[in-house]
Amino acid sequence: MKQANATFAVKSWDEKPYQELADGAKFTQVSAVFTFEGALEGESAEDYLMFYRADGTGNYVGLARIEGAVEGQAGSFVVQHSGIFDETGVTLSWFVVSGSGTGELKGIQGESNYSLAGHGPYPIVFEYELG
Repeated sequence: MKQANATFAVKSWDEKPYQELADGAKFTQVSAVFTFEGALEGESAEDYLMFYRADGTGNYVGLARIEGAVEGQAGSFVVQHSGIFDETGVTLSWFVVSGSGTGELKGIQGESNYSLAGHGPYPIVFEYELG
């Protein structure tokens, strides 16, 4: 697999609760946009479902469509996310949804695992191959 080193930053984040529990736990839905720079460049539109425990820790799942280029190859692809978070940051992983690549990224496969803290931009290493 090849490695694409990049950074990403939050462009927009719209989070809304859709179920709040008596113990202080809640479910939220997020629509976000991220920008990428480096060997992975472009922009993503992302949607997450998040669960916050009463203590503020939680889990999330989501899907994102990244449109741009990987090492100069233009197109788009979809990634599936999952992660855990607490007051110090987020630990997450994502993988490319099979068959979602378009343009020069048709047939792309790959994944990324990383941890985030602070307010970004955040470093990312995307391991991928074009099939």
